[in-house]
Amino acid sequence: VEVYPGMGSLGIDLGSLKSKIAKGDYKVLIYEPAQAKANADLFKHLSATSLTLTPLVPSVTDGVTGSYFQLIDHDVEMLRVAMAGSR
Repeated sequence: VEVYPGMGSLGIDLGSLKSKIAKGDYKVLIYEPAQAKANADLFKHLSATSLTLTPLVPSVTDGVTGSYFQLIDHDVEMLRVAMAGSR
């Protein structure tokens, strides 16, 4: 889990993230399918409310979509569903 995009997480960053999730500050956790879902699952049990784990496809080459526009449409729809379910 990256607290800051493109940067590996430090222990203190993960501790802060765990604390915020436990308080219910975050409702959706986004991850790339290539990342181990187990890493994201580590945070799911911390939330008093349900934490929605949402995979987003990072590239057209992942075979889920055929074009960049389809990729954006797919990921926006995934976010929309996750946000709607986390209210």
